[in-house]
Amino acid sequence: MKLSETANILKDKNSFYMMICVVSLFVLPAVVERHKIVAEFPRNAKSHFDVLEPCLEQLAAGGHQLLVISHFPRTHPSPNYEDTDWTGTFPTIKTINILAF
Repeated sequence: MKLSETANILKDKNSFYMMICVVSLFVLPAVVERHKIVAEFPRNAKSHFDVLEPCLEQLAAGGHQLLVISHFPRTHPSPNYEDTDWTGTFPTIKTINILAF
């Protein structure tokens, strides 16, 4: 087998694998299951919660059922986002402004 024939076979294989990847991108999102997720944030530090809150909102928007246990309940309810409020159960962690040093 000549080198050019081997290159053509590899090109065809790569094209086939690329086509499978592209088709998978359109088919897989349709078969992804929605899940029930429990997110617990026991620390009473708003900065810790703020980091993951956008991820939780996107999960809820994607159809997942979320039960979020935190000290910071949402002000606007969402159909897939349920809050369990722990406000006042632990002492508040004070925020320190590091720029003031």
